[in-house]
Amino acid sequence: MRIKAYMKLLVIADDLTGGLDTGVQFALRGISSRVLVDQQEWQSGKWDEGQVLILDTETRGMEGTKAYQTVKEIVHGACEDGITYMYKTTDSGLRGNLGYELQAVLDGQGAGLLHYVPAYPRKGRVTRQGIHYVDGVPVAESMFGSDLYEPVRYSYIPDIIHEQSQVLVEQDTGQQVPDGKEKKIRLYNATDESELDRIARQVAGTEEGGITLMAGCAGFAEALCRTIRNVPKKCLVPGKKERFLAVIGSIHPMASRQVIYAMGAGFQRLELTQEQLAEGYWEAGEGQRLLETWREKWHTGRKWILDAGGVFAEGDIQEYVAKTGIPKEAVRPRIADCLGTVACALMEDADQAALLATGGDTLAGVMRKLKVQELKPRGELLQEVVYSEFTWKGRVSGLLSKSGSFGGESLLADLAALLLGEG
Repeated sequence: MRIKAYMKLLVIADDLTGGLDTGVQFALRGISSRVLVDQQEWQSGKWDEGQVLILDTETRGMEGTKAYQTVKEIVHGACEDGITYMYKTTDSGLRGNLGYELQAVLDGQGAGLLHYVPAYPRKGRVTRQGIHYVDGVPVAESMFGSDLYEPVRYSYIPDIIHEQSQVLVEQDTGQQVPDGKEKKIRLYNATDESELDRIARQVAGTEEGGITLMAGCAGFAEALCRTIRNVPKKCLVPGKKERFLAVIGSIHPMASRQVIYAMGAGFQRLELTQEQLAEGYWEAGEGQRLLETWREKWHTGRKWILDAGGVFAEGDIQEYVAKTGIPKEAVRPRIADCLGTVACALMEDADQAALLATGGDTLAGVMRKLKVQELKPRGELLQEVVYSEFTWKGRVSGLLSKSGSFGGESLLADLAALLLGEG
């Protein structure tokens, strides 16, 4: 059986970049998709035929029990509204509330089976015998194992899940086995695209007449899309722009290397400081004066980076937490809000500017400041960057987004050359 192109599919994303990475896979094949930035905007039962709805929950950095409750309530409501296909996104590096959220999907549905396919071979993420690898290295030994906020402690996926949940995890054997009533996660190994395609065909036909619960990153979503419609649609991409602003909130080492490379390619840089993270800073005189200075500076160049600079250093954050009393988990959204404030101040004066947000928190922060509630993924640039559109101030505007770990060192410079016509 093939999944019908007019199916009702709810994608529950734990961060905004992951939601867009998943949503664009459907858009690239002509399947209507939209991403709701604000959960409050989700109105149960209002589905258009042929539509894929992606709901960003921002639960990756949330306290575990709160993330569980958030996802459980969404899944329960979706089941009551008759939605038969649900897809829970997870980080390709397995960060976040993996066990809590997968358990929540099963509990929200009431009973049943969750198909979990974490591999993304095109990005160097593969799963063998239950162990997840990033570029050939077990995930706990990769850069994700030393993540500042959500370090991955185990490489064996059942151990990661069972750190937060006691749900049964079984590895797929390729054989169809009666599932019974017991709640469980079926974990699939995959090392290449052909294995993902086989799994997609298998999963698509397992729950005929029932509810199909799936989980994974954009890699498995792409395979599902090939099962639905294997003829890519010509994607929509932005036209030439006058300026390019890259807002970098990711702390991934690749994001840092991309910034360094871009600086060597002629980018100018605006850096936040710890002092600017103080509540009310940007509304006060000093913050307002700095914004005006940066707005004037903005018009003197075409390629810009806005980031938090040294704020992300481990020692700096620990010192900041100790000095201010702000919980560590609150630092990241505060940084994102500050980046969003500055980005919005610059972009208000530049209709012809291209905006890139790197990292899910950063993107969510920018959208909050713009008061944008819905995004429509339209295409991909350089196979790493999602292009989306949204309505702002009565006009359609464009947005670029990517995960911090995606892309090579030259990505920012390559994007600038493409968007500014410098190539």
